[in-house]
Amino acid sequence: MIKKFFSTLLITAMICAPMSLSAQITIGSGAPPSEWSLLYLDAAEQRKALHNARLDSLQRENLVPSGTNNETAGGVMIFNTTNNCLEYWNGKRWVSLCVGDEPQERVCPPQFGVMVGEICWARYNVDLSTSTGFAQNITDPGMIFQWNRNVGWRSTATNPPERWNPNTNSWEATSWDTTYETGTTWVNDPCPPGWRIPTEPEFRTLNPNSSSAATNGRLFRVTSDFEGIFFPFLNFRRSDGAHASGGRYWTSTIAPNNDIWSLRLTTSGSVLGNTSTHAPGLNTRMEAYAIRCVFPL
Repeated sequence: MIKKFFSTLLITAMICAPMSLSAQITIGSGAPPSEWSLLYLDAAEQRKALHNARLDSLQRENLVPSGTNNETAGGVMIFNTTNNCLEYWNGKRWVSLCVGDEPQERVCPPQFGVMVGEICWARYNVDLSTSTGFAQNITDPGMIFQWNRNVGWRSTATNPPERWNPNTNSWEATSWDTTYETGTTWVNDPCPPGWRIPTEPEFRTLNPNSSSAATNGRLFRVTSDFEGIFFPFLNFRRSDGAHASGGRYWTSTIAPNNDIWSLRLTTSGSVLGNTSTHAPGLNTRMEAYAIRCVFPL
């Protein structure tokens, strides 16, 4: 069954290649293709194989973001170097071929995750001081992080700032880090194993402009029959280490001028923004925001 499935996907992938095919062809030998084959890959003589594109999970999301309905990309296949699995896009989500003889879809962990549309969102913010890597309840702000770093800072208004030391399992007072990470991808992910930083398109599925007021945070319901997912207010830090209130949540998506897309919460509403009046451009990366992870399915 799985061999037939692979054959179908391989044929689809080759048909979509940027070339014009006017007849049936064979690659790998001089054998004629069968009457039902548009493209026949014959490896008997060459003893070679088809090598799929190798992408990590973040690169995969930049190719076709999870949570989007993209039927035209259906059948696209990659080798995911994050989990060492072949994965294909089924029109709505990425599906892994690692488990068993049939394509298996990963399940949203019910203890920590909740399905919002097609995306599995964590119920809690990231907190490296706990055994799970998540805050203990939905109102707990957890830790804040500078962009592309897995070093947690205390979100309360301490002076000097306090940074979590995983070697001693304690907070340590220190000066604010005024350096920043370059690059265009988030590689130092503080999310628990199997989870990752969400992209800007994934945050848009929460309808951020339509969140409702809740005690000490904002509630994202998406649909009227959904109980909602809660994002707590918290103190974040600006590029100079100064505290600011409301709430900021990182995405992994780069915006124009090297700014980073982020979710901004206030008592009056929420919005996805991609500029910072306090630290425009690369300096935005020195700021520290909370993280709400997603679980790739």
